[in-house]
Amino acid sequence: MTTSVNTDLVRTPVYQQLNDHLRRHLATLQPGDQFLTEREIAERFQVSRATANKALAALVGEGLIEFRKGLGTFVRPSTLAYDLRHLMSYTAQAAAAGRRPETRVLEFGPAEADAAQAALLGVSAGAPLWRMERLRLLDGAPTICETRLVVQALCPQLAAEDCAGSLYDLWTSRRGLRLGGALQAVSAALCDALDAGRMQRQPGSALLVAEAVGRLADGRALWWERTRYAAEHWRFTIHLGGPAEAPRPTLEPIP
Repeated sequence: MTTSVNTDLVRTPVYQQLNDHLRRHLATLQPGDQFLTEREIAERFQVSRATANKALAALVGEGLIEFRKGLGTFVRPSTLAYDLRHLMSYTAQAAAAGRRPETRVLEFGPAEADAAQAALLGVSAGAPLWRMERLRLLDGAPTICETRLVVQALCPQLAAEDCAGSLYDLWTSRRGLRLGGALQAVSAALCDALDAGRMQRQPGSALLVAEAVGRLADGRALWWERTRYAAEHWRFTIHLGGPAEAPRPTLEPIP
């Protein structure tokens, strides 16, 4: 039996040629399409599985494809830009970009503020809160996992079904609340086992984590959130003014 050899891969360094071939193949696909597997790459281009794996890892590292646990690798959709100067509705932002947003409420129920939460939210220890965990998806792919606490006294009637869309729209359009903004801190973190399962990611993969306290226009704190973003789907932007020496406000995380 005669095996054909891809002559393109014998004239120049194998890894360089393989990388070029995979990029040309990638250009023929659409966002969300499944990409070649390690085995398919090894067989098609007659390279080792180790070389195929290295090439796939390089494309993942560049944000061109993404790994979905148990499913394989897929062409990564373009990132969404988040302007940190304004509160932005995830649902409206995704829809405006031509993407399909979805929100799954994983947990919802009453809670009581501990000492750290009470200090951040300006309430007494033991004050009633709403606590929720939400998973946000783009075109079926998980991109955000969010933990949020809401002061019950300012939003006494809230149900799980209310949280399956934009909370900003709920508060402003349906509850008549005036939002004044939020103080937000963004940092990098590694994905833990719980978020890895929810977001179909590898444990230890990169996340962007935003912690924020949001307030009403009169200054009262309405919510605290800790939002984990799949780093490859998001780009945070902010307009910077001229140099300043004044200290910046800090936001201490809730344990």
